[in-house]
Amino acid sequence: MSKRQPWQIVVGFALVGLAVAGVCYAYAALHDYNKPMSGFDLALLIVSIVLCPSQLLFALCIDCEAIGLNGLIMYSIIGALNAGLYALIALPFVPRKNTSQ
Repeated sequence: MSKRQPWQIVVGFALVGLAVAGVCYAYAALHDYNKPMSGFDLALLIVSIVLCPSQLLFALCIDCEAIGLNGLIMYSIIGALNAGLYALIALPFVPRKNTSQ
């Protein structure tokens, strides 16, 4: 296994968080909300909330649409917050320097 720098682990986790937010944006933009919700849609909704909890900040924004510039700005904020959250999650996996030697 190659030895990675601590910042590479944190940046890698942050990029995964940003990618998850991008996938959630694509789902929100392409989903047809006029159709009734199926069991698969409910499962996708739960998985997207678990993997991208930053979306919950905009849950009460009833008039917000994912399509267009406003949706892009909204999901950019969600992506930045999710990347920060994933970077915080990565911190326990970063090896500590042993200064006692």
